[in-house]
Amino acid sequence: TALPSRRLAEGYERLRDRSDALQGREGRRPRIVLAQLGPVAAHTARSTFARNAFEAVGIEALPVLAAPGGDGLAAALREAGTGLVCLCSSDEIYAGEAEPAARALAAAGAARIYLAGRPSPDDEARWRAAGVTGFVGVGSDLLVLGEDALAAGGA
Repeated sequence: TALPSRRLAEGYERLRDRSDALQGREGRRPRIVLAQLGPVAAHTARSTFARNAFEAVGIEALPVLAAPGGDGLAAALREAGTGLVCLCSSDEIYAGEAEPAARALAAAGAARIYLAGRPSPDDEARWRAAGVTGFVGVGSDLLVLGEDALAAGGA
């Protein structure tokens, strides 16, 4: 018996169809704020990875330079009209800034707070306690991530 024909892109197409449907109903795609912490050299690689990951499933990524401690991130979420955010920076900057930024975003009512990168077990526990709900990086299941983000983004 022949194996059923299946295109590898089907999962992404299904998620993008949900994004297209939201755009048809509300005139916009789901959005995520990419909260870029620290200098450009510290956040560019992970911000670019996160942007590509979220846009592959139909979520518009909006880069925002964030002040230390999460100042201004709540305003950026309100201005973007979203509850989705992804913290983007280096491990060194995450060590001092990820936790306060996540706490500020959680207090502002963010529906999902992702962090770009793969944390150590200790960091993961600490950041989840501060409000981080998921991680996006090499080895992440982008279809599961997309399902979660689209559901939280209203699609």
